[in-house]
Amino acid sequence: MWRSMLKCHQKQFQAVMESKTRALRANTGFQRDSSLRATLELEVQLLSWCSHFNDWICSQKSYVESLNGWLLRCLKYEQEETPDDRPSLLVVLELLQFLQLWERQDEERRQRIKVEYLSKDYKKRLTMLQQKRGRARARCEALENFTSEALRAHEQA
Repeated sequence: MWRSMLKCHQKQFQAVMESKTRALRANTGFQRDSSLRATLELEVQLLSWCSHFNDWICSQKSYVESLNGWLLRCLKYEQEETPDDRPSLLVVLELLQFLQLWERQDEERRQRIKVEYLSKDYKKRLTMLQQKRGRARARCEALENFTSEALRAHEQA
């Protein structure tokens, strides 16, 4: 994931650098006022975009550092010393196990919520069907009473 993000950021940086060199080339040639104004506006927008992108990168770094600190407190391990300050393989494996456990718990929670919802929905539908069945029985009984009374009246007449 980090490798693909690095490639993406490198491509974005390359695009920004190419746009700066094109803006410099465009400023040196003969241009009309409208195209010069458009070029300057584009340059201002690009500089603004670069600034915001840099802020976003800094916030992502801060987020990763915070997440790393949180994980260090949760895992409570003694960090092995490595020459380039990278986490050891054991730490990475523990982290992956922790994340897998976390994902399983989240999936179980989602399944539990789904089961509770379906159970409530089933009970609601069952109650509605029982009520409809009761009303249908009452109608059948009323119809039977009416028919038997009509037959009696017909027989008496």
